[in-house]
Amino acid sequence: MSARALPQSLIEQALTLLLKDALTRLDGQTLVYDRRFASSREEYAHELQRNRSYEALVPLAVLEYRPSREAQALIDRYVKQSRALRERAESQAATNDHAQAILTLVEGTDGLQRALQASGLTVPQTMGATQ
Repeated sequence: MSARALPQSLIEQALTLLLKDALTRLDGQTLVYDRRFASSREEYAHELQRNRSYEALVPLAVLEYRPSREAQALIDRYVKQSRALRERAESQAATNDHAQAILTLVEGTDGLQRALQASGLTVPQTMGATQ
């Protein structure tokens, strides 16, 4: 029987039971979500994609929040610095210094988060890359 054939109330009951069971099992425990990578090369690829994603958000935030000229100048400076850091990280990765490239990328991504904040967008802070 497919899920589409089940009545909605039955699906909701099953979901409720699963959630109650999960809550019972986790009672008093803390869940920690941590990124684990098979290699520093894999972590570098993740951080590079993360950096590019944040940079793609900047023009959208500027369009949505219409920051002041002063804020726009600050945003432009953060984006420029982040691009320079990303280029440095790419050079470091090209010489197989992925550990340093990761730290450089994280620094650039932090700058992009500041750019987003300067635009008016609230950005949750992250713990950075694992070391």
